[in-house]
Amino acid sequence: MAGSIQVSGRAALGDPDRPRALRIYVASGGSVSVSAGLALAGNLYAPLADLASSAELEVFGALVVNHVNGAATVLVHHDRAVDDAGDACVD
Repeated sequence: MAGSIQVSGRAALGDPDRPRALRIYVASGGSVSVSAGLALAGNLYAPLADLASSAELEVFGALVVNHVNGAATVLVHHDRAVDDAGDACVD
């Protein structure tokens, strides 16, 4: 994915029981912004982008971002299974 990502409505992405099944790759800089709350069960890989959250963000999986600017709670439950990103997505 190139460009920025903006989540403006409350959203839930992925399955907390299988966070390694969802992988989001952002190739460009810019920002990933969350303004109404997000529950993400997966791996967000955006090493050049900043993560801005003005609402609650809960991650089951992993975050790789340039910088986190959290005006609200940012809670990350690291799942070691996402470390095997080279494996197939299906369990």
